[in-house]
Amino acid sequence: MIALLALSTVQWSRHALTLDFAAYAQALWLIGHGHLDPYSSVLGYPFLRNNGELIMWPLALLARLGAGAIALLWVQDLALVATGYVTLRWIRDVLDGSPRLGSAARSRLWWIAVAAVLLDPSCYQTALFDFHSHALGALFAVLAGRDLWRLRRRRALVWGVLLGMTGTVGVLALVGIGLSGLLHSRRTRPAAAAMVGAGVIWLLVLVELRAAGGGGHMTATTYRYLDPSARGQPPVTGLVAGLFIHWPAVAHRIAAHAGSALALLIPAGLVGVASRLAIGPVAAVFLPAMLTSWQPSLALPHAYQVWPAIAFVLVASVQHFARWSSAAADDVRAPAPTWNRVQPVTARRSLLGAWALVLSLSTVTVFPGLPSYWMRVSPAARSALDELDRRIPPGAEVIASQGIAGRFADRRWVFAVMQPVIRLPVRARTVVFVLAPDQGILGVAPPATDALIKASESLPRTRVLDSGGGVTAILWHPPLGAGQVILPIKGN
Repeated sequence: MIALLALSTVQWSRHALTLDFAAYAQALWLIGHGHLDPYSSVLGYPFLRNNGELIMWPLALLARLGAGAIALLWVQDLALVATGYVTLRWIRDVLDGSPRLGSAARSRLWWIAVAAVLLDPSCYQTALFDFHSHALGALFAVLAGRDLWRLRRRRALVWGVLLGMTGTVGVLALVGIGLSGLLHSRRTRPAAAAMVGAGVIWLLVLVELRAAGGGGHMTATTYRYLDPSARGQPPVTGLVAGLFIHWPAVAHRIAAHAGSALALLIPAGLVGVASRLAIGPVAAVFLPAMLTSWQPSLALPHAYQVWPAIAFVLVASVQHFARWSSAAADDVRAPAPTWNRVQPVTARRSLLGAWALVLSLSTVTVFPGLPSYWMRVSPAARSALDELDRRIPPGAEVIASQGIAGRFADRRWVFAVMQPVIRLPVRARTVVFVLAPDQGILGVAPPATDALIKASESLPRTRVLDSGGGVTAILWHPPLGAGQVILPIKGN
C-alpha cells in the first residue's frame, strides 16, 4: 500500500497522466458538479457509454467532498491492496481446508502466494496506467467469488451487483464467476445462475446501446472480422455466428495473443487456469481480449483489462498444488516402489521452483523500468505544468498533448492531442493549447507536435502563455461563431 500510494502521488505530481485518466477525472468533476449525464469531451460521447461504468457516480462523492481527481489514484491503490488481501484470505481458507497437507508444503505454498501477490507485475502496471475501474472490479470479483465458495450467497450477490457496475469487463467477470459456480456444487448453483443471467442480460444491453467496448468503438473495429457485412457495430447475433463461420480467423487471433496471455498468467501460477474455480473468470475475461484484432490488447501495459481474473488463477493454482501435495504425501505413506514415491514430489517441487523463479525474474526485469516508462515528464516540465495548472482559467477549454492531459480534466471541455493533424470543436471563449513534444507516453512525434505549436501560434488573437521546460502553452480567444479548430493550418 505504501509503495502504490507513493507511486501514484509521484505520478500525479509529475503530471504523467494520459487521456485515460482525463476521461475519468472529467467524469468525476462533471458528476460532482451536477451533470448527472455527463458528456465526455475526451472520449467524444456520453460517459455512460464508456462500458456502462456506473461506479463513477458514487465515486463522484469524492469530488463533492473536495478530494480532487488524485483521489481516483488512491482509491485504485486501495482496491489493488484490498484485492491482494482478500486473495490471501481465500488462499488461507484453501490451505486450512487441506488437513493432509504437511507443514513444510503448507509454508512453501503460503510464502509463494504472498510473493505472487506482492510481486505480480500486472498489479503495478494496473496502478500506473492512470485509473481504470477494472481495479475496483477485481476487488468485487474476489469478494463475490470467495463468498460464493463459502456459501455466503446473499453477500456474493451484493458484491456481484457492484462488480457489474464497474463496466463491461466487470460484467464479463460476473458471468465467469457464475459459470464456475455452476460447476462447483449444487449449493452454489442458484446464486451462480442468477449471476450468469443478470450478467448476460446487462452485457446484451451494453452491446445494444453501443456502450460495450468504449462507446461501441472496440466492438465495431476490433471485432469487425466476425461480421464484415455489418454496418457500424455488428449485432450480437452476428458476432456469435462469426465465431463459428470465421473460425480460422478466430484461431489466428487466439494464437496471436497466446504469448501475452501466458505472460500475465504465469506469475499467478498458471496451473489453476483449468480448475473449476478459475476456468469461468479466465474464459469470460481473457477470451474477449484474445479475440480482438488489436494486437496490444493483452500486452503487459494493458494488464488492467484482464486484472479481475488474475486472482482466481492464483487461488486455483494454490488449491491445485495443495491437493497435489496432499496426494503425494499419501503416496509416500503408502507402500510403493521408491521411484513412484519420489517422482511426484520431484515434479511438484520443480513446478513450485519454476513459479518462484518466474516471480524473481519479473522482479528483476520488469520492476526497474516501471517508473521511467510511466513517468516520462522531466522536472522542468513538471514545474512548468504546475504553474500552468494555476494560471489556466477554470472555464477555459484545454487542448493538451495526450501524455499530460490528465491533470487538466477538471473542466467541462478538455481534449487530448492524439494525431499530428487535429480537428476539434471550440466550446469556450478561451482556449488554451498545452503542447509538450517530448513529455509523457504515447504522444505525437516531436516534429509533428512542433508543427502544431507553430500553427497554434499563427492563429489570430493568441499569445504565448508560457514556454519552458519542454512545454508550450498558447492562449487563444477564438472569434465569435468559431465552431472548430483544425491544426496544422494548410500552408503553415
